[in-house]
Amino acid sequence: RLIVKKIMEINIKSLQNRKVQSNNALYAKGGVELKIKRKKEQEEKKKQQKKANRIIARVPGIIEKSISKGEWDAVVMKMSTKEYDPDESSLPFGVARIVWDECKKNGLKVKADYWYGGDGMDSGYNLVISWRHN
Repeated sequence: RLIVKKIMEINIKSLQNRKVQSNNALYAKGGVELKIKRKKEQEEKKKQQKKANRIIARVPGIIEKSISKGEWDAVVMKMSTKEYDPDESSLPFGVARIVWDECKKNGLKVKADYWYGGDGMDSGYNLVISWRHN
């Protein structure tokens, strides 16, 4: 009986060690996966910032062109459903959010305007800047 008890203790300890090793491996794997996820998020943010910078650089020209036509506002960009969902938030996401924040920071009135193509197939929101006094 003593031998059986010792064998069972050894087996229990062996199973506990395997469980600890398995948990450590999962923890290490999770850490690697988290690092990969964070790296992808950082790369995506860099891409978004580059795209936003290109759009922001065009804003003065967009404003000049609209003013020369006697208009009081101008479309800066179309926002995809990934960038703007009024049911989820009053502010846009991603590239549109970067552009929105930069325009606001520079004293421009910014809004999201709904547009509809008329054919029932195409609609969405534009990021619009305005210089109206109302």
